[in-house]
Amino acid sequence: MPSAFVRQLCWRDFYHQVLAAFPKLATVAYRPGADDDWATDDEALGAWKAGETGVEVVDAGMRRLLDADVADNSGNWQWTAGTGNDSKPYRRFNPVRQQARFDPDREYVRRWLG
Repeated sequence: MPSAFVRQLCWRDFYHQVLAAFPKLATVAYRPGADDDWATDDEALGAWKAGETGVEVVDAGMRRLLDADVADNSGNWQWTAGTGNDSKPYRRFNPVRQQARFDPDREYVRRWLG
């Protein structure tokens, strides 16, 4: 089994190939019909962009997007939303459960939210 670092490099390469084949990945759902689920609430979008949604792990994640990697960021957000090109379409990702599972002591959250 490859290391976590190698797996992440593979995902990065994969999402760059997806973006090359689907240039609208950053603005349009990859999966047809999934755009209907995307919110059009400008206030909510602004809160998400600013890392001020009130969901700690989401806010921490948004405040560390320093790499500006369109392919990787868009591919991962679409995977999370279930609108991407994975085998489990229309997933409903639960960020609170993910935080409890992967950051139970809130180390990651505290690092980015203070």
